[in-house]
Amino acid sequence: MADIYLCGHGGWDTIRQQAAVFFTLPASTQVKIYTEIGEELSLGEAGDIMTKDANAKDPVRTITAFRSCPNLTLYKCPEFKAHFDSFAQQGGCTYHVQMVGEMKLSEFLKSKHYAGNTIHWMACGSRMLYET
Repeated sequence: MADIYLCGHGGWDTIRQQAAVFFTLPASTQVKIYTEIGEELSLGEAGDIMTKDANAKDPVRTITAFRSCPNLTLYKCPEFKAHFDSFAQQGGCTYHVQMVGEMKLSEFLKSKHYAGNTIHWMACGSRMLYET
């Protein structure tokens, strides 16, 4: 099982419901989330995690295969790409930086590239609130 870091701006959209709010993780997959819903993950904290710094933040939640997982959304963050590139190079890790648009965690895990691995959520867990 490989470690893959999903990097970008993040949130949990429970209002628009364009996709399920929760989904079931596929076999041999786990997701590590480093903030509670509604909290932010700083760029420095993400860097410490990706470079495996001794003082890196531990996940607040690890969700394993066949368990219910919040269907978080990864939003674009081209402004931080150079930082994530540097962190990944220092930490020797596999990563994806969302450069355009947005993508649900469940969509990433439909791909064999992501499913069956440990996914590290390197994004905030903002609660997305929209006017009705």
